[in-house]
Amino acid sequence: MDNEKIINVYDMDIGKDPDDTCVAVMVALAPRRFKPGLLITNDEAESFGRARFLAQVVNNINAWDRIPVAAGLPSTKKRKDVLVERKGLITENYPFIKDGIDYLTQVLDSYGRIKYYGLGALTNLATVLKRYPEFSDKIRLYQMGMAFKDIYRRNAPQYNVRLDIDSFRYILENVEHKKFLMSHTSWGNYENKKDNRQELGIYVNDPVYSSLQYHMNSGMKLFAKHLKLWNDTGKDCSVMHDPLTVLSGRDTRYPLVEYVKGDIIFSDDGFVELTPETKEKFLEMDRNSNKNLDKIIRHLYNENNLDGKIIKDVEFSLRTDYNYVRRKILECLFGKQTIYYRNNSGYLIRLAEEWKKYNINRWT
Repeated sequence: MDNEKIINVYDMDIGKDPDDTCVAVMVALAPRRFKPGLLITNDEAESFGRARFLAQVVNNINAWDRIPVAAGLPSTKKRKDVLVERKGLITENYPFIKDGIDYLTQVLDSYGRIKYYGLGALTNLATVLKRYPEFSDKIRLYQMGMAFKDIYRRNAPQYNVRLDIDSFRYILENVEHKKFLMSHTSWGNYENKKDNRQELGIYVNDPVYSSLQYHMNSGMKLFAKHLKLWNDTGKDCSVMHDPLTVLSGRDTRYPLVEYVKGDIIFSDDGFVELTPETKEKFLEMDRNSNKNLDKIIRHLYNENNLDGKIIKDVEFSLRTDYNYVRRKILECLFGKQTIYYRNNSGYLIRLAEEWKKYNINRWT
């Protein structure tokens, strides 16, 4: 066992919303920066479509570092296939590890500390930890999701939670070191108003999409094709939930996301609520600091009566600096720390400004 080395696991439901594809591109472009011990799929289709697509993206970007790609457990929804294969985006066959659970077990056994980026359901991690509960102390989890009840327009638990509620609950109760990138943070704008644009959305007619579409690398072009396919299904954009989750776990001098600690109530159907004591703590923080807590503050003033189990000391995201996040995502895709640096920092600054102007909110 290597007790000193920190390795990262990226557990993703790639193949539908392209934000997972963005993460795969980022990691493959800069493996020394993102330290991938494993890229594994969750909510896997019977055709292994997610793993096949993930292997194609990774190998189109970087075929020489041999980043491990594995298929995780089958979907609880018993999916026959996945969007990208149904629409013909899987055009090449690259090898991948079919028994992802066995390989994940080996990874967790081999290192003393693992940063685990959960970008979908938590089925894989829960399955391994139920077999080997001693591994739980090694895990430093950064999970995309949950969502507080009634905080945005959709009256349903956050997708990654409701896909496998039992596994999510198990991780909540049995992994001590965990942080959750809540939906109110990555949905920079979630109100259903005409002409609103998402702070972290990539649209098919914005400058980021154009830069991907005309890039020299086939993996970047594949990312652009996935964005176009997502748009063709009726989605306005792909919000970069998963890249924000990954970047929030980077040890940087200026963290991208403000994480805070509190107690939550987790209901049997996957809804999440703050305990009354934790709500009062944040309301008091807002009153004392004159610093509005953004979207969550309106939720804090609502009275919700949610029944469920109280989970103590959960770290969850409060807010983020969207300008900073956009700049960091572009740096990962086109910047100097990737192998396709354009040798022009001014290009990144201009692109970040253009993305901001395109996605600027039109409401207050």
